[in-house]
Amino acid sequence: MLRDWGINQFNYDILFIDNPKWFRNLTNIEIPKDISNFLSLGPNFGIKCTNKKVNSINKLLTDVENIIDEISLEHMDGLKAETTNIITNYINNPNNEKRSILESRYKKTELFLESHPGLCIMQSDMRNCSGMMESPDYIVYLYQIVRRSYK
Repeated sequence: MLRDWGINQFNYDILFIDNPKWFRNLTNIEIPKDISNFLSLGPNFGIKCTNKKVNSINKLLTDVENIIDEISLEHMDGLKAETTNIITNYINNPNNEKRSILESRYKKTELFLESHPGLCIMQSDMRNCSGMMESPDYIVYLYQIVRRSYK
């Protein structure tokens, strides 16, 4: 889509503006700035999956075909051909090994969270603020919410 606008290189630093209104660290653990900035993007921000994440092209194509089966017959064959072509090109594209800034920050965040298994990432609330808590604190927080709603 960016190419359609004539933009070849997107400045990803625009996405990572430090804003504490978008992400709150409610733990005593120091989170690197680039990880907290990445988490501040929220759950609706999608990044491209890597080839390693696509385990089986057959399973992926089967899932896509099951979704397309819900579409009217007149459009079905065209959509099947188009999606198969897109997925096959993506899988076989030799340039997929190049990492974008988003992919590298995703990987760094994933490694950080794997090394801290007691952390919970909470989806953004009504104020669009995501958060991080330790698991025991999160369980206490959930119990408080349940108690308040059943008074």
